[in-house]
Order: sequence, then C-alpha cells, then structure tokens
Amino acid sequence: MAKATDDRRELRKQTLQVSLAGHEATAPTITPGAIRDTIPPHGGGPSGTSPILVKAGTIIAPNSFVSHRLAPCYEPDPAIFRPKRWEHLRPGWNYLPFGGGTRMCAARNLGLIEMAFVLARMVQEWKGAECRDDVMEWVEEIKLSVESRNGVKAGVKWA
Repeated sequence: MAKATDDRRELRKQTLQVSLAGHEATAPTITPGAIRDTIPPHGGGPSGTSPILVKAGTIIAPNSFVSHRLAPCYEPDPAIFRPKRWEHLRPGWNYLPFGGGTRMCAARNLGLIEMAFVLARMVQEWKGAECRDDVMEWVEEIKLSVESRNGVKAGVKWA
C-alpha cells in the first residue's frame, strides 16, 4: 500500500485517521445535559430522519464508537482499513476521536504527533506482527475505553 503513493505524509495522515475512527481518545463519559427544550431536525422516528424533542435536563451521551461506524460518510465499509477514503472526506461532527468544540482534548495535537512518530518507528523497525492469542473471541468490555475481556497477545518480528 505504501508504494502506491508518492505522498508519504498524506498516507501517514490517512492511516492515523482511519485507525482513530471508532476509538475514542477521550473519556466516553462526558455527558452534557440539554440546557433548554430543543428539537434537532433528525434523530427521531424509526429511520432516524425525523425531528426529535429533547427536553431540558435530558442527559445526552454521544458515542463516537457508534457514530464512526454508522455515519453515512463511512459507508458502505466502515470496518475495512481503507486510508484513501480520507483523501476527500470531511466528516465534521461524525468524527470525534478527541471530542469537539470547547471541550476538545487539549492534548490532541501532541497525541497525533506521538502517534505519527510511533507509526514511523514501527515501519522502520518491524518486519511484521503475529497473533499469539489462544482465544480469538472478542468479548467487548467497556471501561475508560473499549477493549476485549480476553486481552490481546501479539508478537513483533523485528527487521
């Protein structure tokens, strides 16, 4: 894949974006409440396209894990690793790995720089990775982030 493009920086950016989709870097427990009655234009009804009443005081618990998989901008294959989708994709509020608005993670840029550095070092030093799990079943467990109750055992092949 890396040899298919001359723009390594763009490939790195797309790889980090697709790997963050569906993984909240911020605590998923931020639950703002509606400060007044409001009617968003969609989100209600069986198809989610009708207006919906949100009464003052209602707790709103956004879940980027879900929105990163169901948002129309990621269809038809949100679970497929396809970094090129990010070339022209501008997901807006459908992509929130660091939160958004005034409560966005203050360390967002530092986190992205560190991820880019680690990715670059992995590509330079690793020949590959291997699964060493005896148990392959994913048993979702939600803590500060989402993880498998069975854990993950992986090995690295060094270059």
